[in-house]
Amino acid sequence: MDLLEEKLPHRLIAHPPSSPDLNVLENLWAYLNQKVKQANITNLEQLKTKLRREWKNLPWDVIRSYVGSMPARVREVIKLKGGRTQY
Repeated sequence: MDLLEEKLPHRLIAHPPSSPDLNVLENLWAYLNQKVKQANITNLEQLKTKLRREWKNLPWDVIRSYVGSMPARVREVIKLKGGRTQY
């Protein structure tokens, strides 16, 4: 981190590395969670099957919308000086 700060002064954002604000996978998990909740799952095998099927069939427009939101997410994190965003 020191080397990055030296090479890119004032470009790093102090933000937790696992922050859901800047982690598109958190949005994908939320999407999958919604799909699972809509299903009548009664055991672990059904859950595994459902998650695999939904992951395999994840619509590209959903993925693109999450990835496409990254510039706005980063702008908001900068504006809030690393604070929690709406994402």
